[in-house]
Amino acid sequence: MSARTRAVVPLVLATVATQASIVVLAPLMVEIGRDFDAGIGAVGIARSVLAATAVAVSLAIGPLIDRTGVRPLIIAGALFAMAGAGLTAASPSLIPFYAAHVVTGAGVACLLSAGFAGVAAYFGDEHAAWAVGWVVGAQSLAWIGGNPVIGLLADHGSWRLAYLVPATIAGLALVAGLLAPSGRPERPGYRTPPALGGALRSDLGGSDESVTARWGAERGRFGCRPEPRRQVARNAL
Repeated sequence: MSARTRAVVPLVLATVATQASIVVLAPLMVEIGRDFDAGIGAVGIARSVLAATAVAVSLAIGPLIDRTGVRPLIIAGALFAMAGAGLTAASPSLIPFYAAHVVTGAGVACLLSAGFAGVAAYFGDEHAAWAVGWVVGAQSLAWIGGNPVIGLLADHGSWRLAYLVPATIAGLALVAGLLAPSGRPERPGYRTPPALGGALRSDLGGSDESVTARWGAERGRFGCRPEPRRQVARNAL
C-alpha cells in the first residue's frame, strides 16, 4: 500500500462514518415512530438535533485542529459516533432518542472536520485534489451500500439492530484512526521544530544545510514540492 493510500484511508472512513450516522434515520422513521407512539415529524427532529450539534461542535473544534492534529480527531469522533449509535438503539422514548443524537452529532463534527482537515495535513499541492476526490466521493458509499443493509436489518430484525451499520463503520474509522499518521498537521511523520537556529538543529540534528535537505526529503515522500531554505525557516516559526 502506497503512502498516499495509507494517508487517505482514515479520511475516507471518517467521512463515510459521518454519512452512515446521518442516513440511518430516514429508512427507519416509520418503525421508530410506531415504537415510540410518535409522529414522523417528531422522529425527524432527531436529525435537526444531530445537525445543530454538529455545527456547534465543528465551530468549537476548528481552531484546535492545528494543535491536536487529525488523528486524535478521528479517534474521538469514531468513539462519539459509536456511543451515539448504541445510545440511539437503546433509547426507550423520544427524549433519550434526541439526547443520543447529540452524542452522534459530536462524532459527526469530529469525523467530518478530520476528513477535510486531513487533506491539508497529509497531502501537498500535487495530490490534494486526488485526496479531496476520494474524501468527498466516498461519502456516497454510506448511501449506496449502507441503505440496503439498514433496510435488510430493519426488515428481518428491528430498527434498533440497523444501528449496527453506523456503529460498525465508525469502528472501522476508529481502527484506521489508531493506525493513521501521528505527526503534526503539517505532514505525516514530521514534527515541527519549536524555534529557529540551535533549536532547529538540535530537534532535527545536523547543520542548517542538512536540516533543509532532510525537510525536503520528508516533504517529497508525500508529494510536496521542495521548499527553499528561507521558507523552511519561516515554517518553523
